[in-house]
Amino acid sequence: MSISNQVFKISGEKAESLVVAENALQIMSSAYNDINSFNETWNKKITLVTKAEIKFDTIKSITQEDGEDDIVVKYKGMAGIGSERKFSFDNPSDLADFYAFFQQEKGYTRTDENLSPIKAITPSLLGLAITIAVTLYGYTQAASMAAGTYVASEGGSRGARRGRFLDSIFGMLGTTGILLVGTAIGAYFAYTIWNRYKNPPVQIKLSNPA
Repeated sequence: MSISNQVFKISGEKAESLVVAENALQIMSSAYNDINSFNETWNKKITLVTKAEIKFDTIKSITQEDGEDDIVVKYKGMAGIGSERKFSFDNPSDLADFYAFFQQEKGYTRTDENLSPIKAITPSLLGLAITIAVTLYGYTQAASMAAGTYVASEGGSRGARRGRFLDSIFGMLGTTGILLVGTAIGAYFAYTIWNRYKNPPVQIKLSNPA
């Protein structure tokens, strides 16, 4: 199945167009209607459009939960570090063609797995843990601001700038606001964990034969 000259419309973080090139998936943050306009932007050295390329030989698996639109492409990123890219196809028939290409042309094996309760809730557990950690950190920072003991991060590094930006949000919310927001997000994750534990989804998985 040849889909190399098609531009698929997708939705995701910094992702609106997808092309299945000769050796890789090419993703860009702007929408294109034809392969020529897509390639013209892709080949530009300087552009405001965000580009991402996932080589076929780095892909480990492609997964999708039954009933969900998003697919997750897991691959080896820089220095062999595991990475993933999540997006969905605007047209459901495009997803079928995408799957068929990897199965028929690349020899990927498809399995439909009923996830165990623990495996089903793992991502939400991580989200809950991060929410609790950020809430506690934010509460501490906001409390120190209120007490006049706050010390801002110094320097012009990205980490320092990000820290000052987050602290400005914590200061604006205050201790009460942080607790309210943290509780609301935590409750969402708790509900998701309970629901997924009781009803683990079926996961569609395409595995790289390499």
